[in-house]
Amino acid sequence: DESIRYAWYIQKTRIPDDNFVRSVFPSSFVFFRPRDVVSGDFYWVRQIGDTKIAVVADCTGHGVPGAMISMLGVTLLSEIIIRDRVYEPDKILNKLRKRLIASLTSAGDETGLSDGMDIAVAVLEPLKKKVRFAGAFNPLIICRNGENIILKGDRMPVGSYIVDKGPFTVKEETLVAGDRLYLFTDGYQDQ
Repeated sequence: DESIRYAWYIQKTRIPDDNFVRSVFPSSFVFFRPRDVVSGDFYWVRQIGDTKIAVVADCTGHGVPGAMISMLGVTLLSEIIIRDRVYEPDKILNKLRKRLIASLTSAGDETGLSDGMDIAVAVLEPLKKKVRFAGAFNPLIICRNGENIILKGDRMPVGSYIVDKGPFTVKEETLVAGDRLYLFTDGYQDQ
C-alpha cells in the first residue's frame, strides 16, 4: 500500500543512516530489517563532546502501532538528551518513561495506554574508558577475550507497568582495548 510505504519513508528520516552511525561509532554495524514495512524497533545514536550515546528499542506492537510508538520514542529521546542535556542512562529512561506515559494518557483518563518499549541505553566515555548502561529488559553485552559480560536491564519496560518498580538503575563497566559492545532487540530472534 502506498500510504504504508510513505509512512516508512517518514520513519526512515528519523532513524540515523549507516554513515551517521559510523561517524559516531566507526567500527559499528546495524542490522535493521523490519518484519513489516514500518517498524516498532528503532535505534538512536549521538555524540555530544567526547560522550557517545547509543540506544536500541523495541516498542509495543508491530507494524503501524509499533511504528507510531517508535516515532514518539525517537522524538522524546531527542528532547531528553539533546534539548534537556540529560546524559545519565538511568535518568534518560526515568524521564522517557514519565514523558511516554504522559504522552499516551488522554485528558480525563488517568490510566492511559499500556504501550511502551523495551530499551537499552549505553553512554560511552572513550577518554575515561567507561560505559554506563541502563536498560528496560534489554541488556548490553560486552565481548572481551572470548567471554561475554552481560549488563542486564531492569525487569520493567519504559511505559505503564502492572507494578511500579521504582526508578531504573545504572551499571558501569571499565572498558579495555578490543572490547566489542552489542545492543539489540528481540526482533531478530522473533522472526
